Amino acid sequence: MRWMKLAIISIISFFVGILTYYVMLSIIWNQPIHDLIPVLLWGGGSYIIIVFPLYLLTFSLIQKKFQPAISQTVWIYPLAAALLCIIPTSLIFWMFGNVWSFKSMFSSEAILFDSFFAVSGIVFGFGWWMICGRTKNLKNRVGGGD
Repeated sequence: MRWMKLAIISIISFFVGILTYYVMLSIIWNQPIHDLIPVLLWGGGSYIIIVFPLYLLTFSLIQKKFQPAISQTVWIYPLAAALLCIIPTSLIFWMFGNVWSFKSMFSSEAILFDSFFAVSGIVFGFGWWMICGRTKNLKNRVGGGD
């Protein structure tokens, strides 16, 4: 049951990220929604292959390595996931032949993907905390209980 809830949260967070991408596109570039298919394919592929497993690994490590006072606070998971946004953005840029630099991660093109993955991470992180992080009972964490 927990895995089903996490799957639902991941789908919601993905589409919130896509919405954020298009909001940022209209703010930064002043452009209407277009090219939905490439964004869904590249964003979705990155999300499924890189981001979702990265979130699961990171959040599991937080639960195992940190004291309950930290691992059960609401801010730790959204913050960790938002900070991870640089990894999928960097990989997308690298796949298109762009050389990675700290400056390139703040270009107007990168900000679109950074905002997509950061906001998606915040939503997923909060969902993880709701499902897995706020309980003191280990059997209620992913892989146990329900």
